[in-house]
Amino acid sequence: MNKFIYLLAVILLLGGSVFAQAPAGTISVTAANVVDSTGTKLVSGTAYFAPVDTKGNKISFHLASGQVLSRPVSTVVTNGAFSTFLADTAHTVPANVCFSVSIIDNASGDDVLGGGYTCVQPSSAASWCTSTVCNFDGYVPNLAPIGITYPATMAVGTVTNTFPGGTAAVINVGSPSNSILNFVLPQGIQGPIGAPTSGVNLTPTASQHIIAPFGVDTDATSFNGVLNAARAVGSDIGAKINTLIAACAGGPCPIYIPAGTYGPYTTPIVMASNVELYGAGSAQTKLLYNGASGTYAINIASSVSYMTVHDFSLTGPVETPSNLTSYNNLSGISMAGNHNTITKMKVAHFWQNGGMIGLGGSFNTISDNDLEYGTYIILGNGTNHIIRHNYVSNHYSQAKAFEPPLNHYWDGIGTESLQNSLIEGNTTIDNATAGIYTGGGGFGNAFGNRIIGNFVKNNWQHGIDTGVTGDVTAGNSVTNTVIADNISIDNAGANIWSICNQGMSITGNFVSYTSEFTTFFGSPPLSSDAGIAIGDICGTAALDVESNVSVTGNTIMSEFPTQGISYNVAKGIGNVVANNSNTGAQFDFINSALDLTKNTYNAQNTLGQNITNPVKITATSNPLTLCFSAGVCSLTSVDGNGAEFHAASLFNFLGPFSVNGGAAISSSTNVMQTSAGASTGTCTLNGFIPVNVNGVTFHLASCQ
Repeated sequence: MNKFIYLLAVILLLGGSVFAQAPAGTISVTAANVVDSTGTKLVSGTAYFAPVDTKGNKISFHLASGQVLSRPVSTVVTNGAFSTFLADTAHTVPANVCFSVSIIDNASGDDVLGGGYTCVQPSSAASWCTSTVCNFDGYVPNLAPIGITYPATMAVGTVTNTFPGGTAAVINVGSPSNSILNFVLPQGIQGPIGAPTSGVNLTPTASQHIIAPFGVDTDATSFNGVLNAARAVGSDIGAKINTLIAACAGGPCPIYIPAGTYGPYTTPIVMASNVELYGAGSAQTKLLYNGASGTYAINIASSVSYMTVHDFSLTGPVETPSNLTSYNNLSGISMAGNHNTITKMKVAHFWQNGGMIGLGGSFNTISDNDLEYGTYIILGNGTNHIIRHNYVSNHYSQAKAFEPPLNHYWDGIGTESLQNSLIEGNTTIDNATAGIYTGGGGFGNAFGNRIIGNFVKNNWQHGIDTGVTGDVTAGNSVTNTVIADNISIDNAGANIWSICNQGMSITGNFVSYTSEFTTFFGSPPLSSDAGIAIGDICGTAALDVESNVSVTGNTIMSEFPTQGISYNVAKGIGNVVANNSNTGAQFDFINSALDLTKNTYNAQNTLGQNITNPVKITATSNPLTLCFSAGVCSLTSVDGNGAEFHAASLFNFLGPFSVNGGAAISSSTNVMQTSAGASTGTCTLNGFIPVNVNGVTFHLASCQ
């Protein structure tokens, strides 16, 4: 009897822990704080847990070694607390079963839990669970964020300053729906915590760096590794910049010139390799130079490489055009060396004869600049340069009344012996001589250059000039240049002038003389002005020839009786003029001498297949080839006596040969034309292609 009582006592003593052990596959779920919004615990209630899928549908599932029914299970909530066992959803099949949880207030019968508890997953892997217990107090309901509701009105009340380092505050003295905000703001700078209250020097030394957000000007000697030119040591901005360049010792060195106007300064800036000198923009950072006569404001020597100058303006003393003594004798930038760049600059009012920007060396770039008021805006030579997207004008029209060209005013872009370089996308307007000149004037050989996509207008001599001046020699020539896709209009000379060149390609250009020519220059263009001029009229030496020049696919327009294409060739070989559109120029001019060979002039140089505007083709000497596509040529009279070809005495037609059914042209006839007064005519081959003893051919059936 005593033994039985002992065993019963042991069972009762151990019974609580035995029966509290979690069934297989379950986890304990407890709570201690089921409360209302005031923190008052629910006195008496019932918590229900219904197994569902993620869409809220009732679900049965397998757990451990048995099936779990889909009906809800419940547990009593007393003074905000409950404890029960639920399936560990990490071990259910299917996995991750949900429980939809609700809590009923036994006193009122209301469901007091609300939304966000439709898929509760007690699991040892959940953030609100341990390996054995899930604390429902730590569960975050699955609800979308709720936006802030702002008051209907909001106004600023008072603003009160407090002591440095004080506490800032915003106090609403209005209502929640109509706020009136009073501000308390600390005044001054909060010192470093733990730092001394006095004796702190906030001014950096020359060796200190202050880290500041991008775009913030700390007015320090340097910040973010960028040197501040305005804070350097020196008598003027030029001297200050030179001080910083010297300190760089050849290493990468960004030097910033803050916004402001500096000068006039007199110390030329001497650049070094790997230096980047820049400002806040050409309208913000302005340098005014007035140094000694004959000096450059910025000097980039031949030993300098990988240097960049950008984003500020550089200006010399401004001249008065009516006072010739007011022009300074200064230059803006001398750039030699290799792989150097000038970009996004505004440079103006430099009148030394060496050029406002002097260019030399190799692989240098001048791009995206505004360059105005200078003798030569860009003057130079060298190899593999890029001159791109610049605005170039010396504004000669403002000075024409007071001086002729070639005194203070010359070319816009002027180069001699330039080689393998690109001149692209520039706007050159109102320059005293050529807009773009890459010719030969006795200073070396120019070759391999590309002049592409420029806008050239109202220049006082030729628009684009690649011509040779004087005799072509082994040291003075222009060869293998491409002139393509340019717009060259209303220039006081040829819009494109390519004289004594060899191996040129002139293609895809638009050239024109418009009514604006007279408005700008005060008189119309000369009848000898040409849209495109090629020829060998530079000199009398043996090398003075125009050879292997291709003029194709260009558009020539004129509102005046100018020449379309001036083809003034005496000795050239292998030139081709074909497939150009001439819509307005009165005539194309051909002057070919006795020993001209293998040159082709194709009458398909006009709109459509034929010559459709008044065209007069004059040929002097032979042999010469004129060819017409499809065996048809439409001729228009120039002088009212019928459409015509004119030939000098050495140009003999052998026949029989007729035009528009007219009489045959004999060898003694030097003019082939339609009947008098006829406006058009059809060229017809009657017999055989005429060939004279000098080998001249006049092809009508096909172009060869």
